[in-house]
Amino acid sequence: MEASLIQDVAAYVDGRIARVSLNGGAVLLTEFTLKRASQGVVELRYYIPAEAVGTVHRIELQDAYGKTLSTSDVQIPIASDTLMLQSITVEEG
Repeated sequence: MEASLIQDVAAYVDGRIARVSLNGGAVLLTEFTLKRASQGVVELRYYIPAEAVGTVHRIELQDAYGKTLSTSDVQIPIASDTLMLQSITVEEG
């Protein structure tokens, strides 16, 4: 697969991601400090405010209509404002 096609797919995925849903929609985050596709990798950076949730159990990346694109089950305690770094790598497989 050509690198340009991999980058095109990463850019498409980046364009679809509009928000982050935590714990099944208990918290919705729409502001990213970084959101980009570069060399086949979608990079996301966003803050989870400490007052929003005590522990994150599920992270869902969603489109603008609330459709879930990706789900990750996690156990992340949030004791203070937390910068999350998340990446999606597009590769041939």
